[in-house]
Amino acid sequence: MESKAKIFGHAIHPILIVYPLGLLSAAVVFDVIYLVTGNPTWTTVSFWMIAAGIVGGLLAAVFGLIDYLNIPSGTRAARIGVGVTPDANLNAPNSLTHSARDTKRAADGRRAAA
Repeated sequence: MESKAKIFGHAIHPILIVYPLGLLSAAVVFDVIYLVTGNPTWTTVSFWMIAAGIVGGLLAAVFGLIDYLNIPSGTRAARIGVGVTPDANLNAPNSLTHSARDTKRAADGRRAAA
């Protein structure tokens, strides 16, 4: 399938998805560093990595939706897109929002919500 959203002949969605993946992975690393060192600066860094990852993910989702809406019906790509992608796209932002909230609370010296 050829992407409908392109820049300079390259599909935009695959280019953009690497940024949220990297930012969100880095947030986990910074949370672990905070747990090891106890330095609250790492929670602030992690919070902003999560925030940037969410924004980047939403931007990538726009171009993913453009490509998704142009998948021919009845194909394997359409079946996978209907079954797998929406579930991941709906659950990930919820999990990340709660993670960002708990990271911010740790930075402020408050206990994370249960």
